[in-house]
Amino acid sequence: MRRAVPLGLFALAGACTFGGLAEYEIGECNPNVDSKDKDVCNALNPPGDTSCTPYQCDPTTRRCAPLPRDDDRDRAAHVECGGNDCDDTDGNKKPGLAEWCDQKDNDCNGVPDDNVDAKTPKQVKDIGEKASDPVITGETQPDMFGAWTAPRAGGGKCLYSTPLPGGTGSSACALLTDEPNFEPRHAYARPLSGGTAALVIGTSPCTQGELLYRFAGSGQAAKATLGCAPAGAALPAFALSGVGDQGIGAYYEVPYAQRKEPLSACPSAGPAPLNVVLIDDAKSSASALGSPQPLVTDATSVRPPSVLSLGNRVLVVSPAGGDVGAWVLEASGGGVQTVSTTTLPGLAGARAVSASLKQDGAGFQLAVVAEIGCTPQKLALALLPLDAQGTFGTPAVGQVAAASGGFQTATNVAWQEASKEWLATWLVDGPAVRSQRLDASGKLVGPASDLQGFVGAKPNPAGDLMLLKATQSTSGQKLEFWFVPGACGVT
Repeated sequence: MRRAVPLGLFALAGACTFGGLAEYEIGECNPNVDSKDKDVCNALNPPGDTSCTPYQCDPTTRRCAPLPRDDDRDRAAHVECGGNDCDDTDGNKKPGLAEWCDQKDNDCNGVPDDNVDAKTPKQVKDIGEKASDPVITGETQPDMFGAWTAPRAGGGKCLYSTPLPGGTGSSACALLTDEPNFEPRHAYARPLSGGTAALVIGTSPCTQGELLYRFAGSGQAAKATLGCAPAGAALPAFALSGVGDQGIGAYYEVPYAQRKEPLSACPSAGPAPLNVVLIDDAKSSASALGSPQPLVTDATSVRPPSVLSLGNRVLVVSPAGGDVGAWVLEASGGGVQTVSTTTLPGLAGARAVSASLKQDGAGFQLAVVAEIGCTPQKLALALLPLDAQGTFGTPAVGQVAAASGGFQTATNVAWQEASKEWLATWLVDGPAVRSQRLDASGKLVGPASDLQGFVGAKPNPAGDLMLLKATQSTSGQKLEFWFVPGACGVT
């Protein structure tokens, strides 16, 4: 009986049958994976194959073909097969690569980290000219993810995601191959128990937007939807609660089109409900999404809420009622229960927030950076304690950046354990990513610095900085993920 290889990222159109070696049908393959185990063509090779011309995905034809052995799929052949790859298990090592600060011999000259500029960003993944809606999610490496959409052969789009900075590649697209009309928007992806979970807004056939959940990995798959509500849905985010595979998601009940472009949407963005949903069993389609529960009805955010794991609970932070609200939530009775809540003074007029936590004794310190007003925005920081029972303390508020002539948006913040400082990043005209160090009390440390040419950034507690770059080419906009490791002194 002929067996079909699970295609995952690979389109089913134009399948080819390989007889003799094994009875398999292989469709169009993906040449951009980073190991032979992720290459669907490897199923055509005998177990443990060490030959010098195994079946691999041909990057030119996107079909399986016998090619010089390249186990890490970095386009440099194994030394035992006449190639010059000094480590065929690591795609960050091959002749011709630029050396950078990662304690590896990137250029295969025998000396790691030689003649490297510590603050020079490095490209870690080119997601191509057909990609759109890119985001960087997560708070802590290896919990940082890049997600994007790309056209699917046969119609619709696929939702892709990859761990950052490793770029090892995984995808929720395997769950969407039977949905040719699917149009994913506003994706928020993160790792979950050996797989990838994502909350995403679907706009086809529900043009107003509907909240969808997808999981792929560990031999399991899950799909769930809240259905197409007249009010629509936009800007989702979620975090795990620390109890099994439970999580809590949040989104705004507003038509997707009204929040599609944050800067242009800002002046007219009216109040909308901020809803939360329980993700009860994140690997099961039967019970993945609970019923939506409103936290507030007057949120005016133009970017996703901040949703952070907090032990066995989840913290949500969002503009609400003209100020900024924070809620500690937990799963209870098949739904979501509010443990505590507070309003942060001094952030009136906020239209977007980013938040981060640092351990502080038995409790935490919460940092919230708010974008106040529309272009030109000013940025403010609020710091407040949060004890182990989820009770908020008194906040302190300070300014990160005064309003300027251009925009200041897409903020992120993270505690840098090595330097004992907060690092805030945001996007400014140029485009450029601007970063500003702040001490533990929120006071500015030194001047802000810019990385030109980038259109997004997210720091993490290790001091790493993930970056998003967009460049125009003759065939469209090319998107790339870049990285500066904290060990290299990004701050």
